[in-house]
Amino acid sequence: MDKEKQMKKLLLLLLALIPFIKVNAITYYNDLVEVSEDTPNAIKKEVKLYNTYELKRVNKGYKNKDKCEYYDEFDFEETEKGISLTKINEDDLMYQTVYVNYFLSVEGFKLYNINEDMNIKENVSLKAYNTFGIDVQTRKFVEFSSEKELQQLLESKLLSDFDFFVLGGGSNVVFCSTFEGVIVHPTNKGIRIVSENVETNEVIVEACAGENWSNFAWAMTKQGFYGLENLVEIPGNVGAAPIQNVGAYGVEAKDVINYVVAYEIETGTRRVFEAHECKFGYRDSVFKNELKNKYIVLSVGFSLSKTMQSKSTYSSLRSLLSEKNIINPTPLQVAECIAEIRNSKLPNPKEIGSAGSFFKNPIVTCSHLETLKVSYPGIVSYPAG
Repeated sequence: MDKEKQMKKLLLLLLALIPFIKVNAITYYNDLVEVSEDTPNAIKKEVKLYNTYELKRVNKGYKNKDKCEYYDEFDFEETEKGISLTKINEDDLMYQTVYVNYFLSVEGFKLYNINEDMNIKENVSLKAYNTFGIDVQTRKFVEFSSEKELQQLLESKLLSDFDFFVLGGGSNVVFCSTFEGVIVHPTNKGIRIVSENVETNEVIVEACAGENWSNFAWAMTKQGFYGLENLVEIPGNVGAAPIQNVGAYGVEAKDVINYVVAYEIETGTRRVFEAHECKFGYRDSVFKNELKNKYIVLSVGFSLSKTMQSKSTYSSLRSLLSEKNIINPTPLQVAECIAEIRNSKLPNPKEIGSAGSFFKNPIVTCSHLETLKVSYPGIVSYPAG
């Protein structure tokens, strides 16, 4: 009995010391985890999670308290296994229970509901995910292959408290060191015809963000859906096209984008952006400015045409067509010539690593251009916008 009283006094003493105990971030998964002797007194012996959670201790002065789930949102019960924390899942009304042995305090702990299907990987090499082939690591790596998986990722709130970077095809990116956050890699695939207008020959085609951009452009051109033929062989994925407003040889993505389907990271809300809402500019969009890192693109809708027409006014393209004695090129011929020009300028990144071709021409006033022409009569210029 004396030993029992001493243990109770010790427990009360530890409870009084809780505000002074610092607990580092600890991640537990489905398996039973043995806690070492060095584990702080706030967590002892073993933790069993029946649903996967990531538990983090946050300071009382944590700024984003509205994003925290505190103990008063859970039902408590003393059990032989320890304290039972039970929360009702609003989606399926299933009880989620976490048993913690001798969990002296749960105040300040944050719970991330990590769905088992999300398959979050840790310490992953990014060598195969960037066209330069730079062998660096990311602390966390997660892919989404469907809309549901993207929803689950956003519901987990994993991106709310970690730095993150959405990595598509891996071009125009140079990693200098380990990425100390979460790499989100879209792998969702699919191309579908949304609508066709027999009177105007317009076809609306929607492509998922994880589709390879060049493969998509080639497929549409060969299918007889025109508008993307000038944009073949651009490295990257479809999801990046509206972010960067990719362009080449006289055509930009904004010329054919009809809408963009994206999810707001903070709220998980699905939104369809009409073309004008994307605020496209020269290699620019709303997603690089006021909405930067606030949305993840799920898919993109394109307005293409069955009418055989294409732009072939770009100087180097026009020269090659002339060499081949092609006077009225078909869209497929335009695509083939552009592929030839690009391959002559840049090595295949699969053979020689590179970040691809990325640059922005300077934008100057008309008066400045006239001044430049005095010194450089052969200077090439194009209308901005």
